[in-house]
Amino acid sequence: MTTQHEPEAGTQSRWQFDPYHTQVEFSAKHLGMMTVRGHFTEINATGNIYPDRPEASSVDITIQTASIRTHNENRDNDLRSSN
Repeated sequence: MTTQHEPEAGTQSRWQFDPYHTQVEFSAKHLGMMTVRGHFTEINATGNIYPDRPEASSVDITIQTASIRTHNENRDNDLRSSN
């Protein structure tokens, strides 16, 4: 049995995103012809959720850019460099 706690009206819920179930992915055009897809393996995210005022909610995300993966080690190393 699973229970879910409903926050009281006007309260804030702070969430720590599960890194094993959170992904940051991207796609970019290379030379206007080829689409390069990739993701980052190291991210940390938290959120402040206001159920009665969703517009006041916020998310704070930190991405370790050195954790980029595009399925091409040479390209990944180039993206990690200061070129």
